[in-house]
Amino acid sequence: MFFLRALLPQVGPLLDSRAQGKRGPKITPLSELLFSALIHAHMNWSFRRTEGMVSFLAHPRIGLAPEKYPGFAYMGQFVRDPSTTPILRDLLALTFDPFREYGPMTIAGDGTGASSNRFDDWMVEGKHYIESRGSRRWYKAHAVMDVDTFGILAVYVTDKDVSEKRVILSHIIPELVAREYDVEKFLLDGGYNATEIRDVIATDLGAVPFVPWGANSKNAISLPWRHKVKNAALINEIYKAFKTDEGKEFKAEYRYRVKVENLFSSIKTRYGGSVRAQDGNGPENEILLKCICHNVHMLLLAAKVYGLDLSAMGGEEAA
Repeated sequence: MFFLRALLPQVGPLLDSRAQGKRGPKITPLSELLFSALIHAHMNWSFRRTEGMVSFLAHPRIGLAPEKYPGFAYMGQFVRDPSTTPILRDLLALTFDPFREYGPMTIAGDGTGASSNRFDDWMVEGKHYIESRGSRRWYKAHAVMDVDTFGILAVYVTDKDVSEKRVILSHIIPELVAREYDVEKFLLDGGYNATEIRDVIATDLGAVPFVPWGANSKNAISLPWRHKVKNAALINEIYKAFKTDEGKEFKAEYRYRVKVENLFSSIKTRYGGSVRAQDGNGPENEILLKCICHNVHMLLLAAKVYGLDLSAMGGEEAA
């Protein structure tokens, strides 16, 4: 909390894209909204209970929250607002930036489910009739993390049925390219087994794609892509390492992909595996808030154990 109170007032004005109208009440500072929303995500509480905690922190003897803190209704509106999503993406990237000083990264990506309290109707075909039953709604979080620092680079949340291949090609890789991350190796599981993904990783990111082929694969590059691939030599070299000597050379690099599973388990254990907000961009924003909490946790751990300098983020007070 002390680190957030030092960090958020400095980055709030930089991330805030809201316009103040000529009339009406003044807009609540973004730093105060983010502070309350992060407590809501960290504790996995309802907005009303979070307001009670913020009111306690606003006591003059504690002073970790302002006297005029946002109420639970405004807090919930902020978390569900679609315009909050790009702000949280920028804050997630900002909390990862100190890890860049460690040099080229080996990153891993995967998807995981997040449940909600809402139920969807689905049809079950019986012997002579069709009945309607309730099924809990699920979302899928697609994340990419650095296997050395455990920091999260990017997260996208979709419906449970959205293809992981589509998300990584249309959202995750373009964001990694736009933020100019120095990626050396990209580890993905067999669900991303596609020549297009390997080629885009090598071409756009300049990274080595470690994506396993199927057990019965006969060629490194699938037939429709053989005349379109730009990095055929690199893909063939990885395929040779995958097939030769029972893939020992390939597995020596690929074994670190399991860390993304450890990441999901850590976040769900610490911050909960479900989301409370249902409307608008609430589910995606809640998951982004949980990931920001995780990045802050890893930053403080790296500062304590490895001496990572955080003064550039929140000044000497945060350090």
